Amino acid sequence: MPTGRAESRFMISVRKSVGAAPERNRIKRVLREAVRLNRWRLRTPHDVCLFVTARPHQRVRLSVVERDLQNLFDRLSGSGHVLLSDG
Repeated sequence: MPTGRAESRFMISVRKSVGAAPERNRIKRVLREAVRLNRWRLRTPHDVCLFVTARPHQRVRLSVVERDLQNLFDRLSGSGHVLLSDG
């Protein structure tokens, strides 16, 4: 959601049901790196919440997450509110 702050803020949450701690931590690391590489795509500051609620079907790869995050940020920059669901 757009915010009046000077910079965007990001929250990442991975449910315990997604996997053991090492797997959840790896997913968070990949998401943080994708955000770091693409946050410039947001033209205006936003508060962005990323929730992982289900176990991925395959190993999480930075290239795939980065592509999806690029699409999300481009959509946010155009319209404001976006709700995505993989299920």
